[in-house]
Amino acid sequence: MYSSTEPFRCSAFAAYRRTLKHSLILTDKRSGPASSTPSMAPKNLKPGDLDEIKSSILKLEVSLTGLIQNQNQEIVRELHLIRAEKEKLKQAVEERDVRIKKLEILADDLDQCRRANELIISGLQLTPGPGDTVAQLAIAKLKEFGINMEPLDIRCCLLLPSGGRGPATVLMKLADHKTKTALLNQHRHLKGSKIFLNDNLTRRNAEIARKARQLKKAGKIANTCVSDCRILVKTQDMKIKAITSLDQLTTIAG
Repeated sequence: MYSSTEPFRCSAFAAYRRTLKHSLILTDKRSGPASSTPSMAPKNLKPGDLDEIKSSILKLEVSLTGLIQNQNQEIVRELHLIRAEKEKLKQAVEERDVRIKKLEILADDLDQCRRANELIISGLQLTPGPGDTVAQLAIAKLKEFGINMEPLDIRCCLLLPSGGRGPATVLMKLADHKTKTALLNQHRHLKGSKIFLNDNLTRRNAEIARKARQLKKAGKIANTCVSDCRILVKTQDMKIKAITSLDQLTTIAG
């Protein structure tokens, strides 16, 4: 590839060769006739040629210094541009992460709204008979503890996997929010039975509720509960706050 600096390099090399040639001439003159180095001095060397050589070398040094400075300045400018572009990309990534987090929270909130009329009933000892459905078995077991329900109160009822051992866990979707609230208000009948009625929380809210229970056990908050799919905590100064993120919970706990 042709470079605009090629003529300059050729002239610099030629000046270097002339300098080396005249240096050998001067060395040959100083060493005298006994020197074994053959004389390379031109016959027409003039006294002013040495000054011309010095001047050429000085000009060469100035030119090279200017060229190096220009190249360094260009490199510095390119580095500044690269750093500026890096900062822009970093800012764009941070803004993207913020948007993604907001969308994830929005999607989780919508999913929690979809689960508003659902309950997780755990600790049920179910003994299925011929033709019995999960809903019928759950209603019969709850009636043993004084909780009255009708089949029409239930939209669907699913038996969740439990590995085939221990009490059953049931996902129950109720007809409406009023029915769910009425059922939860009867949870006092289940005291001491090891049967629990809980909101069907999303994974994010379930993790927040689990962390809140740990903080209560550690004595960093006064109390915690889940009410209508919302995680509530009572701080050490007896203030009740709704928790929507783990970061908020960590800040409250100190």
